[in-house]
Amino acid sequence: MKKNLSLTVACVLALTASNAYAQYYKQGQPVKPTYQVQRYRAPQMYGQQVPYHQQTAYNQQTAPSNYYLRPYLGVSYIYSIADFDDDITLFGDENYKIFSNQMQSFAFAAGLKFHPNFAVELSYQKSNKAKGSSNYHYTGIGVTDDANFKTQADLQTFAIDLVANTESYGNLTFLGSVGAGYYTLKYSGVYSLTATSGSGTYYGSDSASETEHKFGFRAGIGAEYAMTENLSFRALARLNFIDTKGSDIIDEYTNTKMDDWGKLSHTVDLNFGIFYYLN
Repeated sequence: MKKNLSLTVACVLALTASNAYAQYYKQGQPVKPTYQVQRYRAPQMYGQQVPYHQQTAYNQQTAPSNYYLRPYLGVSYIYSIADFDDDITLFGDENYKIFSNQMQSFAFAAGLKFHPNFAVELSYQKSNKAKGSSNYHYTGIGVTDDANFKTQADLQTFAIDLVANTESYGNLTFLGSVGAGYYTLKYSGVYSLTATSGSGTYYGSDSASETEHKFGFRAGIGAEYAMTENLSFRALARLNFIDTKGSDIIDEYTNTKMDDWGKLSHTVDLNFGIFYYLN
């Protein structure tokens, strides 16, 4: 009986130690379990007290790992405020904004946390076609002028960012990011003019379509809330320094160039996303 019991205990101890080693090898290093002696009193048997016995218990202690790798995926909705430097002057009059300064985008990200406080993140962002328009009406002595602009623009971004986070405050961590983006801005516009005077009516029009590519820097600040162990919600504001050169469109009536229409200085992105950590 004692021989069988000893064999059983030996098997349990061997299995426990094996599990301790196996669990830590998954983290990259072996660790030796520690031993703790526990005392217990067996129940009374046939009215006799049974003395204390000793039993060896195993406590697993995990040493710090030499590396930290935690991949994740994310999808975000982005509302952008775009600073188009597209002020134009018609007939020496005041400037007009002809591009929409609001864009909406979706972005997809894949990241890797290589440290509890740092991650590298790749992302792709594509905006909608933001449509803008502006109308100009002028009435003078014997002259009436009507000008109209119709424009659209969309922005595509490939980016890499270094993301840093603070220690957790409950389920909340604060984020900061810096990175670089490759921006592709596509924009087009149509300009039409109707000028009426004593000598008749003049109709003029012009159109332009451009695609510009530009490298730029970006920086952001925000926070992330852990809803579960693997699922988080992120809110982040990011400034993108793009600075495209813009193009020219001709006012045929006055034969003047409207310089730098379509020039995009920067955007401010408001990001709201869901991120899933794979382990």
